[in-house]
Amino acid sequence: MYPKLSNTYSVNKPIRPDKLMTEEEYRTRVKELAKTKSFTEADSEFLQKLNTLTLDLKTMITYNADTAKNGTVYYVSNGGNDDNDGLSPETAWATLDKVNKTVFTSPVTILFKRGDEWRGYIDIRSDMTFSAYGEGLKPKIITAYDASDSGKWVETATKNVWRYDNALPDPDIPMVVYNDGETYGIKKTALEDLNEHLDFVYNSKRISETEYDNKLYVYCEKGNPAKVFKTININMLIKPADCTIQGLHDVLMHNIEFVYGRGVFFATRSKNVRMSYCVAGWGGGHYTWNKLLRYGGGAGAWHSCDKMIFDHCYFYQQFDSGVSPQYHWRDTDTSVFKDFLTYNCLFETTEYTLEYFSTQNTSDDNRYENMYFGYNLCRLGGYGYGDKTEKSRYVKSWGHENPCYDCKFEYNIFDRAADVSLEIIGHAPTLRGKHVSYDHIPKMNNNIYIEPKDKVFANINHIMYKFNEASHITLEKLGVEKGAVYVFCDKKDDEVILAESK
Repeated sequence: MYPKLSNTYSVNKPIRPDKLMTEEEYRTRVKELAKTKSFTEADSEFLQKLNTLTLDLKTMITYNADTAKNGTVYYVSNGGNDDNDGLSPETAWATLDKVNKTVFTSPVTILFKRGDEWRGYIDIRSDMTFSAYGEGLKPKIITAYDASDSGKWVETATKNVWRYDNALPDPDIPMVVYNDGETYGIKKTALEDLNEHLDFVYNSKRISETEYDNKLYVYCEKGNPAKVFKTININMLIKPADCTIQGLHDVLMHNIEFVYGRGVFFATRSKNVRMSYCVAGWGGGHYTWNKLLRYGGGAGAWHSCDKMIFDHCYFYQQFDSGVSPQYHWRDTDTSVFKDFLTYNCLFETTEYTLEYFSTQNTSDDNRYENMYFGYNLCRLGGYGYGDKTEKSRYVKSWGHENPCYDCKFEYNIFDRAADVSLEIIGHAPTLRGKHVSYDHIPKMNNNIYIEPKDKVFANINHIMYKFNEASHITLEKLGVEKGAVYVFCDKKDDEVILAESK
């Protein structure tokens, strides 16, 4: 396994290359790694190829320069003006508020200027395309409060504990990130628990009949946090409709970067939604209403979907999932996830890379159909800012029926999760209890697994498998996995990968 990572590391940052890797080149290199002899010991050459491929994929995603357009096109830039008509780069709008409050005639495209950034959120609506124009890095949507003003931090009577003196409207604050990801704080549940550098707590307790505290408290050994760090971002929860968008359809998000917030979107009963060449970081981690669990993450479908695609995206520091088709209530409606496709994506430091489950089990109509997860690089799983390190999974389906039809996972690289790489549970719709069916889980082919020998790496239908030759033979006999490559690694290899990742 990777050693425990501190909260003061960062993964590789790409530099603009002369030429980007193509999709064909990327898939060819993945297949070359998949030709590695199974049960081999990882050597420096293998790990270097993997590290280089990871960086090249990240670079390919980061510096893609395409622009997507459909229908009437509006432009938004930091140098614009909301009194403009927004119909050209020269007459661009300036704010997210202008975009969110404008009633459009469908279809419509919103283009954000590359290199610019906005604080807040995008009100994602149907028949809309969101993309980028101009030159430079992707436009950035920052769903966080800027707490870099030292005058807004007040030292409390408790040694080393500082209060951000702006009352926040959010019911919960899941994270505080310093210097744009250089380091971050650890969330605690009570003021008396603040005792380590950058520990924090969000006190939303009532202090009078009509007033709540709604203040953030940080333990900072070096003084005023805003004098210690250049930037401080406080994750924002406020988003419309609790971030679950009803009936979203015909949406494309292309070449946008999203940071902080609960997540990019969760769409209920969605159709024809695509997210391509986007970056999503530092998402989720909010408490549920009963404050027993933390949740959130990148993007996905709630209840049902008919074609939702994630391709060439980079997800990092997501708590709890990167992408997820899920539903965990019971009602009379069927829950069908059809054509949920994730490919050519990079996932780093997420708790669950792909989380899929549905509690609907009343009939054969509740199902996953043609779910595809292929050519994805999954690394550093469970080593993010969350508190579920011992429960992290690259694939997580929980213990529900989850009947899958024509679902395929292929040519993915699952590289050393903090806990278990795979948890895949599938029941036949007519079975209950502990009865399972290997015919109703995704078919897995040619995936690459990298783990220390004899570590538990898979939970398939409630049976735990260790990472060795015996488990490989068993999984293949069950039809769970064909053509997989198993690469063993030791502590020395961990040191190599960490040196490359810093």
